[in-house]
Amino acid sequence: MFRSFLLMSREIQENRRDITKTSSDLEQLEERVRDLARQLQEERHRREKLELKLENTLMRFERRLPPGRGASEQ
Repeated sequence: MFRSFLLMSREIQENRRDITKTSSDLEQLEERVRDLARQLQEERHRREKLELKLENTLMRFERRLPPGRGASEQ
C-alpha cells in the first residue's frame, strides 16, 4: 500500500511537470502564432500599399496619353 502511494505520488509529480512544460510550450506556440499573424497583417498592408501605388501610377500615365483614334469618333 505504501508502495502504491509512493508510485502515485511520483506519477503525480511527473504529471505536474508535464503539465507545466506543456503549458510553457503552449505559451510559446501562442506567441509564435501572434507573431505570424502580425507578419501576415504587415504583408497584407504592404501589398495593399503597392497596389495603390501601381493604381496611382497607371492613372497618372493614362492622363498623359493622347486620346486614341477612336476617342474622337465616339
